[in-house]
Amino acid sequence: WQSQPAVNLAPSTPKAQLIDFKVFILLTLHVIITFGFQYAAFVYIQSQPFFEPYVPAHDLKEGACFENTALFVSSAFQYALYGVLLSVGPPHRKPAYRNWTLMIVFLICVVMSVLFIFQPIPSLNKLMNLVSLQELDVQITFILLMGLNFVLVYLVEEL
Repeated sequence: WQSQPAVNLAPSTPKAQLIDFKVFILLTLHVIITFGFQYAAFVYIQSQPFFEPYVPAHDLKEGACFENTALFVSSAFQYALYGVLLSVGPPHRKPAYRNWTLMIVFLICVVMSVLFIFQPIPSLNKLMNLVSLQELDVQITFILLMGLNFVLVYLVEEL
């Protein structure tokens, strides 16, 4: 399940310790980015003309709403994104793309997230209390938002 060790031993030790100022700053930046993009998705969906605010039902079993869908879809993309981008790679381990299990799980997560946006499955939406994002401009905006999230997290990791 893990990435395999690198073929050759690296002459240097890993760059960061578990508790290090740089690690703390990067972790803080990632939390801010994650929150920021989820908040952006939340605010964006509320600004749409088709948006209907969620009113809790008396039995609390029916929770399908646009806010839930926006946060679920954005967080699903983020889980896949962080799983790949934050996996330890060279020089101490082989690159993440060589870990086939991780790549398969990543692809499944991304494909399912895209399906939730573009081609929702009614029975699955009902089970997960999601609603359909039926307008193409909203669907494309969500994909672009998650693409921007990917680029920003990648750039932060390259610091």
